[in-house]
Amino acid sequence: MGNRIRLLSLLVVLLSTVSWASPFPADSLQPSAPASGSATRAEINVRVNYTSRAVFSGREFGVREWMSTPSITYYAKSGFYADVSGYYFSQSLPHYELTALSAGYLGIVSSRVTLSGELSRTFLSKASQQNLLPYSGNLSMNYLISPVFSVNTDYYLMFGNATAHRVRFSLSAFASKKMGESSVGLKRISCIPALTAIFGTETSAYNLLQPAITATTSVTAATTAAERRLLRIQQRLQAKKNGATTVTTTAAEASTDAFGLMAIDLSVPVRATFTGFRLGLTNHLVKPVKIYADEDMPTNPIYYADLSLTWLIR
Repeated sequence: MGNRIRLLSLLVVLLSTVSWASPFPADSLQPSAPASGSATRAEINVRVNYTSRAVFSGREFGVREWMSTPSITYYAKSGFYADVSGYYFSQSLPHYELTALSAGYLGIVSSRVTLSGELSRTFLSKASQQNLLPYSGNLSMNYLISPVFSVNTDYYLMFGNATAHRVRFSLSAFASKKMGESSVGLKRISCIPALTAIFGTETSAYNLLQPAITATTSVTAATTAAERRLLRIQQRLQAKKNGATTVTTTAAEASTDAFGLMAIDLSVPVRATFTGFRLGLTNHLVKPVKIYADEDMPTNPIYYADLSLTWLIR
């Protein structure tokens, strides 16, 4: 029973941290695990959150902004779930950037192993904007090493008008305390700090942040170096889609398909579960890593926090 509680808590944190540094938020569209554990009864989670900085695999692309991702998720007793999420960015135009529909499965294989899988489809709010990576698939496995430590690995494939990959490896520690009688209905407090290494292709950070440009947009019209990188990436992908030969002029442009370490993310999530709802606070410290030497991006550590409120309907 103790291992089951730990595994369910790990699912809640590892799949709901929304770490844009690791996150689809996170870089993953995957919602949190149900508070009741997906094996006892059906449940609906209604979630709202605030993320102080929108970071995509350690990359901000020169735009410092906050974001919010409200969502509604239905969990069946079997472990299957369906989710609809929205993405609002403070600096984007339109501010409401996209809607994501997801369906997946969360399952406990044994007293030490959990598995999850998901398929997602995103829809951009701006009809004239091309959705380069509208589809994504994810497979994740968590292994409980001991009552305190666990390891997690997951793989993301993003596809549609382009293809991108992301792999994450995490080591986490577990601490949880079941509360006694509480006048405010507090039932449990948990904390699962995690250290995550994020690998991927540069285009993997494109699954949510996609500037409204075309293949004919002038790169010299961009106002920042980071924006020029985004323009070059999108133009290259569109050229490939149209069957054209990509002409590269710099080592950076020629290497945009490189796969490598993108970021190291240290996260400290704290969750307080009450009767009928859950509060969460996750602090992130992210160290961006260049995939190749000429990648046009800063590598200074980035701090941001995520606040969430989830209503639990059973």
